[in-house]
Amino acid sequence: MFIFIWIYGWNNIFLSNSFNLLKATIMKIAVKFNPQYPKIEKSNILVSVTWEGNRIQKSIGISVKNKNWDKTRGKVKSGDNNALEYNMFLEGLSREISNYYYRLKNDNMIVSREIIRNKIKSLLSPDEGIDTEFSLSLVETFNSFKLEREKSGKYSQKTIEHYSNCQNYLKKFSAHLGHTLYFSMIDKEFTDKFMEFLLKKPMMSSSAIKILVILKVFLNDCYSKKIVKNIDFRDYINQTIKENGGIKEAQTIVFDEEELQKLEDFKSEDNILMKVKHLFLLQIYTGLRVSDLMRLKPENFNLKEKLITILTKKTADFITIPLHRKTESILSNYPNLQLPKVKLKWYNEKIREISKMAEIDKPIIITKFYGKRRKEEIHPKYELISSHTARRTFITLSLKKGLLPEYIMKITGHKSRASFQKYVRIVQEEAINEVRRAWDD
Repeated sequence: MFIFIWIYGWNNIFLSNSFNLLKATIMKIAVKFNPQYPKIEKSNILVSVTWEGNRIQKSIGISVKNKNWDKTRGKVKSGDNNALEYNMFLEGLSREISNYYYRLKNDNMIVSREIIRNKIKSLLSPDEGIDTEFSLSLVETFNSFKLEREKSGKYSQKTIEHYSNCQNYLKKFSAHLGHTLYFSMIDKEFTDKFMEFLLKKPMMSSSAIKILVILKVFLNDCYSKKIVKNIDFRDYINQTIKENGGIKEAQTIVFDEEELQKLEDFKSEDNILMKVKHLFLLQIYTGLRVSDLMRLKPENFNLKEKLITILTKKTADFITIPLHRKTESILSNYPNLQLPKVKLKWYNEKIREISKMAEIDKPIIITKFYGKRRKEEIHPKYELISSHTARRTFITLSLKKGLLPEYIMKITGHKSRASFQKYVRIVQEEAINEVRRAWDD
């Protein structure tokens, strides 16, 4: 009984919009019902769908005495005990199939037999066997994925912004193609065309690749929820990324000892700039991410034992950081241990302003890739500095001071040596250059 009510109620939601779609198109579809075995006493009822030279027939799960079947009108005669609910069911099923077809045509979709067969299957068995790859919009499902992760509180605002960015480009790609994106469309041609679309913006290859990586994260989530049944999307995305240069390690910007000294010596009459300098130096001395720096409260400080203890936002791990002479000097400016709270974008702008005033302006060559096109740009170093430069500087200078990577990882909260290794390579390169320079003399 409930399946008839479910379909009938669902149709009422889409009724007004669906009639507009029916009027707006010249495409034709016919949905008819008839007994499977009209010459016996009682027969299953088949739905017969015909469109564009295609035809599908499928049993709809109800049976009727043939004497109670109205062949002319394709419905159950009023004398049958179940006539009212059966005819409501038939009417709702017919309308939903027709409306689905017209919605697809309105989106310039090719309506295959497989798509219609899966739609009928989903209507007849709403709790099982629904082939979501042919019915769910990729963009709308991405929005649900984003909201779900945002509400969980487990992901940073920056990560949610990356999700929003990917979703926006999928919307634009859908508009560019002129039709709705469905999961069933995801193949190698799809990922190649999406990459090509991104690079025409123009967008750097690294940025386009990041969007494809986020798309893969989303599809992995859909696969775990059985929305996507085929895991081949991983190969398609990985191949497209590889063919477009692969994931390149971003150039790591850190302060050397001389530049750190310039920052420490920086003075200003502007009280705001000095507070930003304090925060930035505190990051450099502790290796804290900015998200954790902004969450520091007086109770995180143990001045007696000279420790900072905090549950990190990104990894949800407790880390303990030692206080030393330089950190204590900064904290002395805030006797109540209430550090300033700042917005990230504004904070980064002020960090760059301070770095410029402190003459941290060594020219840096940045190589950018736009597809196969390579472009080199020269920037003064202060333009490339951000809050994360502090954490990189802490790690790099700690390694140069001879601290073991395992000790530093305990402080920074790095869980794997792989994610930490790039900092080790930077120090090794410097050591190689220094040895070569010494012997060249």
